[in-house]
Amino acid sequence: MTALKAALNLAYQHGLVPSDHAWRRVKRFPHTDAPRIRWLSKEHIRALDAALESPFKELAERSLLERYSELCNSDVMTSKPHRERYNSAEQSMGSNAQFI
Repeated sequence: MTALKAALNLAYQHGLVPSDHAWRRVKRFPHTDAPRIRWLSKEHIRALDAALESPFKELAERSLLERYSELCNSDVMTSKPHRERYNSAEQSMGSNAQFI
């Protein structure tokens, strides 16, 4: 909601829409201020790995290993699809790779 309102406000500031009245009246749903954070357990990681086939398996591996911005800025030539590391809930933020 924050990103959407920011985009609408920018459009209003640049004169692309005549008024900001409509979205200023929009209220948040209750208890939606922060994203719900869940971590995959080792069992969930193994089940996901077993269920996927290429090319989705490589995409899932990279999404577990890399930050979203790294995925967005990567291309096929920089891809390393044969890594065998996954994020795990049991590990600290300093060491977020789990070898299985």
